[in-house]
Amino acid sequence: MNVTQALHEQGQSIWLDNITRSMLDTGQIQHYIDQYSVTGLTSNPQWGVELGKVLAVAIIPELESATEPELGHDSSTNALIRHYRTLKD
Repeated sequence: MNVTQALHEQGQSIWLDNITRSMLDTGQIQHYIDQYSVTGLTSNPQWGVELGKVLAVAIIPELESATEPELGHDSSTNALIRHYRTLKD
């Protein structure tokens, strides 16, 4: 019995805090479950938080602009910006 299995036997849960597509595709997560008694998974959204910060720099001026800005985002983001602008007027 390895250390993580011993922890599991004592009622401790081992969690993975970062899941990637390659971990799913290669079966690495199943290996962790089988070999290391991993019992919980969560996807760390930090990359999404960082992307949101970058997008906010571009989007906030578009939301607050007095004139109709030229939007270059995906169609969903453009639609949300346009909708917000109609509500704030």
